[in-house]
Amino acid sequence: MYHDNNNWIHLKEIEQELFQRLQYYFHVVLQKLLADIDVWLMENRDHERYKYKEKQPTSIDTVFGPVTIERRKYKDREKGVRVALLDQCLQF
Repeated sequence: MYHDNNNWIHLKEIEQELFQRLQYYFHVVLQKLLADIDVWLMENRDHERYKYKEKQPTSIDTVFGPVTIERRKYKDREKGVRVALLDQCLQF
């Protein structure tokens, strides 16, 4: 809280430190939430239509900064293309 014995920290410094910490925490929470949604989609997908293929890293630009996740990719047996259900669900 002190820079030294005689100088108090300024409000602007407190605001900046708090903002940086909150930005980091929100980043972590968002990353975890996206991973949890991806797991839920994997478990609840149409298993006849979507065949799990692999995990693929991707980076998403957010208000908290870029968030990197490993999302699951599937083969859509009806359309014959590879899809990421997370991308479709969240429309990004």
